[in-house]
Amino acid sequence: MEARTDNQVSSMPSAAMPPAAPPAARASETGVGGMPRPRGWPLERIVSAMAGGVVIGTLALGRLHTPRWRLMTAFVGANLVLNAAVGWCPSSLVLHKLGVKTASESGACVRG
Repeated sequence: MEARTDNQVSSMPSAAMPPAAPPAARASETGVGGMPRPRGWPLERIVSAMAGGVVIGTLALGRLHTPRWRLMTAFVGANLVLNAAVGWCPSSLVLHKLGVKTASESGACVRG
């Protein structure tokens, strides 16, 4: 049996082997744990970032000033539960009316 050199063509049909993506492209398609990495800032990502910022801010204000700020934390938590249950919350409605696109509208999520 002859040793195969790099300039010899493989006998395997090309349809059986998918084209290999460059290493940089493969690394940008998946995030931590193999989850798809979103591109840009779709509405869902902005809502989560806003909610996290408000929760951290109101918890700090509740600690430094008055515990009544924690009511705002509870309000944000209730809106996050509403968003998970029905797919919208007041902030997502406002952002959508301002022209922010969802991930499905903008194609921001990489499909695996």
